[in-house]
Amino acid sequence: MGQPGAEQRPRRRRLPEPLEVRLPPLFRCPISLEVMRSPVSLCTGVTYDRSSIQRWLDSGHRTCPATRLPLPSTHLVPNLALRRLILSAAAAAAAEDDDGGGRSAPSAAEIASRIAAAGRAGIRRRRFGFWR
Repeated sequence: MGQPGAEQRPRRRRLPEPLEVRLPPLFRCPISLEVMRSPVSLCTGVTYDRSSIQRWLDSGHRTCPATRLPLPSTHLVPNLALRRLILSAAAAAAAEDDDGGGRSAPSAAEIASRIAAAGRAGIRRRRFGFWR
């Protein structure tokens, strides 16, 4: 409805979201920002995904990435309670995803992988403004 000779741009259609998942920030690793698959805690009390914090430590760092405090110990303690919470959220997502169409429901591990993939896609979308 603009001026009579003005060219109107066609509206862009948004692609449907394949999986929109709202996850607590607690489920994400502070280093990778991805959903943790194997959460472990340092002596500072901060929890990271095992692969991310192991890379940090293997590269020679001896400080906590979040607090920047020196680490008297680099022992990694599995955070089983958080792991159970993440798997529980994944199982709940699987129950909601089950369409009853005769196919078997995915396992909690499969759903956790989907959640992690959706989280990575959301991070890319926020960083770059589009899907890759």
